[in-house]
Amino acid sequence: MTEIQEPIPEELNYEANQPTTSQWVIIAAIGLFALCSIIVFLAGGYFTATSFLEDRNIHATETAAAATAVVAAKEQAIRAAATWPLVLLDPFNNNDNEWVEGVVNDEYADITVTINGVYTWETKAKQGFVWWVWPTSDPTSDFYLAVDVQNQSDNRDAPYGLLFRYSDETEAYNYLEIHDTQYFSVWNYDLGEWTELIPSALSTAIRSGENNHLEVIAQRDYFYFLINGEIVGETTISNPSEGYAGVAIGLSYKGEESTIVFDNFELRAP
Repeated sequence: MTEIQEPIPEELNYEANQPTTSQWVIIAAIGLFALCSIIVFLAGGYFTATSFLEDRNIHATETAAAATAVVAAKEQAIRAAATWPLVLLDPFNNNDNEWVEGVVNDEYADITVTINGVYTWETKAKQGFVWWVWPTSDPTSDFYLAVDVQNQSDNRDAPYGLLFRYSDETEAYNYLEIHDTQYFSVWNYDLGEWTELIPSALSTAIRSGENNHLEVIAQRDYFYFLINGEIVGETTISNPSEGYAGVAIGLSYKGEESTIVFDNFELRAP
C-alpha cells in the first residue's frame, strides 16, 4: 500500500516559516530601536518628574522666604514704633495725668475708680455699657500704645482693653477688647453705630486671670494689635484719622460685676 503524505499547511510548517538571515537583521534592528525608544521615554519621564519636583521645591522655598520676609518686616515696624519718642508713661503712682478717679454713679453703672500704684475699676452694671477714659495728652495719628491689665474678678466674660483715636468732636473712637475667655475683637464706634473691624476670635495669647500686656501700633491707616508680645490681628482704620488714647471697660447686663486693674500706660508718637 502506498502511503500518501498530505502537504503540511503553511501555518503549521514551522521550518518553512523561519525568518531568513536578512529578516533576522531587520527584526533585531527594530527591537533595538524600540528598546532605545523606551529608554529615552523613561529617561525623559524621569527628568520631567525630577524637574517638576525641583520646581515645586524651589517655589515652596521662595514662598517660605517671602512669608519670613513679611513677618520680619512686621516685627521691624513694631520694634521701631516701640522706640518712638515717649509722650506719656504712667505707672499710676499718682494722678498727675488727670484720669477719672472717685465714685461714678449714673444710669449705666456704679463705678469706684482708684489710683494707688495701679488704676483699679470696680464696677456693677445697671445695663450694658462701654466706659472709657483718657489722660491729659494731645491727640495722635500715628502712635504706639500699650498697657498692662488684669481682670481680678470671677467674671471671665467682662471685657476690657484700649481706647484709641477718640475724637471729642464726633465722639467716634476705636476699641481693642479682650476677655478672659481668651477672645478678642476690635471695634469702631461712629454716629451711634458699632462696626466690628476684627471679628471676635480666639487667642491663646490671652492669659486668663493673669496680667495681659496689650499693644496697638498705628502707622497711617494700618494697625497692628499685640497681646503679650504676639501679633493677634491687623487691619486698616481710617476713621477717625487722629484722636486721644486711653483705657476702656464694659459689661453686658444688669447686675454684672467686674474688677479691672490697669498699670504702666504707655503712649509714644513719631
